[in-house]
Amino acid sequence: MSYDTLGIQLSVHRSSFDLDKYDLSKLPKLSPEMEEKWYSKYYYMGRKQSDAAALIRPMDPACALMPGNVDQWTKPEIDDAELGYCILPNGCGYCAADTMLPSVSFDMFRWYRKLRTFDELAFMLWYPGSHLSDKEGACVEDLGLGGTHCDVDHPVKIADFGFSAPPSELDPDFVGLVGGGGWAHNLEHSEVRPYYITTSHYIRKHGEKGIEFRTRGYIGMRPENGKAVVLQDNIEPNILMELCRQLTGHYVYERETMEQFLPEVYEKMKDMDMSQASTNREAWSIEAK
Repeated sequence: MSYDTLGIQLSVHRSSFDLDKYDLSKLPKLSPEMEEKWYSKYYYMGRKQSDAAALIRPMDPACALMPGNVDQWTKPEIDDAELGYCILPNGCGYCAADTMLPSVSFDMFRWYRKLRTFDELAFMLWYPGSHLSDKEGACVEDLGLGGTHCDVDHPVKIADFGFSAPPSELDPDFVGLVGGGGWAHNLEHSEVRPYYITTSHYIRKHGEKGIEFRTRGYIGMRPENGKAVVLQDNIEPNILMELCRQLTGHYVYERETMEQFLPEVYEKMKDMDMSQASTNREAWSIEAK
């Protein structure tokens, strides 16, 4: 089966840490200060290899989960046809990934969100080589097309998606929704114009203590009051399709890499003083059950 959005070649090239060419030997060396931290070992392990990567593939736009039609998000199982990436009929990009973290609890995840606001190495562990810096409420990540400066300034709320009832009533395993939107500015390629990203993680219980991330990303739009609000229409289609592919892969690898480092980091550091945690990223909000 083929779609109009397939077969497009991107005019820019990456490098050492994109979806296809992740080169662990080219990881930038940490600073001496970071090297001294016991958990720097996880940085040099690189990203965790994932079985979910097999679902980083083009999908039928008709299967995309759109604001106002999201109750399927609450189903016990997700159909593989709902996972992948595409360009939507409204011209925006769509990314869908589902990752299972059996050793990471929701409490661990919430704790880690605080830790990484004042410990830059903690942010870098999340996707070594791709997560570059996180300062003053903004981050720089290699999203597959080079270093990209991302500002998250608009929180998503449960009400923005238009569920027919509160998710906790529709899904007994629902524990929270985290997400936010903002502009991304590519720092390496002028042909990749600034683009708006909204990322939302619907989080469910998984196994005895783990969690599942049902992640949906929109490029060029955001959900508001159960409707899709298009914020731009100037993304080159060939670049947009590649952005979607790379971002879907980024979601998979950064989520599953938490399985690699967070259980031990949390166990050894969970009682540390977190009073220095920044509030600059409150736009990247959590609504919990």
